Amino acid sequence: MGDSRKTSLISSIVAAVCIVLYATALAYGAVNIIRNVRDMRALSEEECGALVDKASSAAILGFMSSGYQESLRDFLTESGTLLGIIISSPSGEYGFEKIPGSVITWNDISPRFKSAFGIPGDPYFRSLRIDGLRNVTIKIQYTLIDYYQFIRTLKNTLIIILAVLSLAVFTLLMEMAIKRKNYTTVHAAPRKAQAAPKTKPKTTGKIYREPADIPADVPPDIPPEEPFIDFSEPEIPAEDAAEMPEEMPEEEAAVVSSKNPAKEKTGADLPTGLYSKRGNVGWESYTKDRLASELYRCAASEQDLVFIVMEYYRDTISDKEYRMFADQAVSFFALRDLIFEKGNSGLTVVLPGIGVEQGIAKSEEFHLRLRNKMPDFIKTPQDLAIGLSSRSGRLLEPARLMLEAESAMNKAKEDPASPIVAFKSDPEKYRDYLNKHSTKG
Repeated sequence: MGDSRKTSLISSIVAAVCIVLYATALAYGAVNIIRNVRDMRALSEEECGALVDKASSAAILGFMSSGYQESLRDFLTESGTLLGIIISSPSGEYGFEKIPGSVITWNDISPRFKSAFGIPGDPYFRSLRIDGLRNVTIKIQYTLIDYYQFIRTLKNTLIIILAVLSLAVFTLLMEMAIKRKNYTTVHAAPRKAQAAPKTKPKTTGKIYREPADIPADVPPDIPPEEPFIDFSEPEIPAEDAAEMPEEMPEEEAAVVSSKNPAKEKTGADLPTGLYSKRGNVGWESYTKDRLASELYRCAASEQDLVFIVMEYYRDTISDKEYRMFADQAVSFFALRDLIFEKGNSGLTVVLPGIGVEQGIAKSEEFHLRLRNKMPDFIKTPQDLAIGLSSRSGRLLEPARLMLEAESAMNKAKEDPASPIVAFKSDPEKYRDYLNKHSTKG
């Protein structure tokens, strides 16, 4: 949860920086282009006046003589803004271009200027003073864009935009990677969740299985490689298993509720809305229905699911302490709608998509978090007992899973060395039991 908030803050800062840089790049490009157009217009006016003087004075070589025409072409070649000229005289019209075919088109014998990007539609129009001739005029076409400077400006702007885009994409990829990592931690598929690291972390939680699971060749004084105590289905004797009804009796289902149930609710305390008033988490009465929904969804997608029951050692705690306790659970598990009240001093948590080993690891992290965040509330590890159980590939009712987690929590209360205990069933034995029971029924 903390990593997500930090990532969102960094993303917001990067987004703001990107917006500023984009605006800066656009402003840089616009200012440079406008400045270039203004400078080109001023230069074109100067060159136009110089060309008019040149065309008038060069007439001494003979109007439209080869020397006269050559002097006009040389002037256009050296010009920075002028593209072409059209001279009209009583003897006809003459056209000259800086680059042949670029700005002049011929209509029969009359030249006309073309329309193109960067070429204004109002060329300069001046009169020429030519001795012996009257009504001699000149039209001068020019450009307002210095294409070298224009391309240079676009390149610089594009570099800034690409740099900003790269920063934005990198930030997006990092945010997606962090979110995927957080999602995988909470919602990982069972196969990925059970991939053990090279060095197995030391845990304080215990898993109860059947004693027969311990290898026969292991000496009595040497524990098996896996640092867990083995135990099986929650205390169901073999001789009584056949008599166990398919539906859980009310007496047995009552174990699911808190050992220290809350006092009878008044009309004002009845569940209203999605979250409770005391803990701002799910109401206790919603637990079974929501667990049933998650069990069905995980079974359909072949995912595991862990159900956690945790209870404070005191029968009652203040509303302030309980609210802090619940807030820490919401902050850590990041699933407010899958966290529920349990009696006066407990909580239950539904964690879909993970197995029992991951459930133990997360329970230990949360236990340590409470001891660090609420030292006055959790003074010793035994102050908070946690029990959990998982679906483990079984098709089972929510009451059964709740009973297993409750049984594991009771084991944790009895064992001062481990405040966290997980119940792990044998799916094959569970299915055999259901088949036998169904046959006998």
